[in-house]
Amino acid sequence: MKKILSALFIIGFSSLPLVAMAQPLLSGIGKEAVERNRNRLDFYLEDQGGGLGRPVFLRSFIDSEKLELWQIGKNGKYKHIRTYKLCNDANNLKIRPSTGVYNINTTNFTTYLPNGPVLLTNYPNAFDRNNKPIKASLNIAPSCRTTFGLGLTDTEMGELFTILYFSVKNGQNNIQLHVFPFEMNWIAMVGAKFDKNYKKYQQLAPIYNYFEGHKTIPKVSITKNGYKIIK
Repeated sequence: MKKILSALFIIGFSSLPLVAMAQPLLSGIGKEAVERNRNRLDFYLEDQGGGLGRPVFLRSFIDSEKLELWQIGKNGKYKHIRTYKLCNDANNLKIRPSTGVYNINTTNFTTYLPNGPVLLTNYPNAFDRNNKPIKASLNIAPSCRTTFGLGLTDTEMGELFTILYFSVKNGQNNIQLHVFPFEMNWIAMVGAKFDKNYKKYQQLAPIYNYFEGHKTIPKVSITKNGYKIIK
């Protein structure tokens, strides 16, 4: 029975409601991170207008090498909690991560490096698969060591992992990660007009602007042809 519930949780995380008995699994190093961070984060998040267990959203900008953490506040809109500075060279063309809309799911809570937990995404998505995807995972990893991903320090990774763990444990069945090449306001888009990826940027910009204007995550259709907000 436990194996069946576990399989349902892993396979259906992004599309099905959580099975009541299913919980994100932790290894020893994951438990250590949670136990080390939970009390401090409980106070910190409440002070920032969030709290352990509330739904979370992640957003990254490659040019400025940062990863933002957002949580739903009491008004039902997302509130910015913290910005992490990426410590790997995300702008290195040889290891530059893909940009787009991705999900982090429960299978990633059992993935670890020797120095801490790793969060993987559902990369490549439908659009990536149609556009020669990189032969590597898009990940958030500790020790500033990540290939085609977002690197944090061990301390920051343990903190982020703990926050996401409690959100999943509390019932969030879809954690989104939006990876943008830059903050896609109209001024930046004018400057990127001659970039070879401009057509893709035109599809990602409305997603960025929707969140900026509403502080809620838009529903997005992802196909082999690109991204489109579902109204």
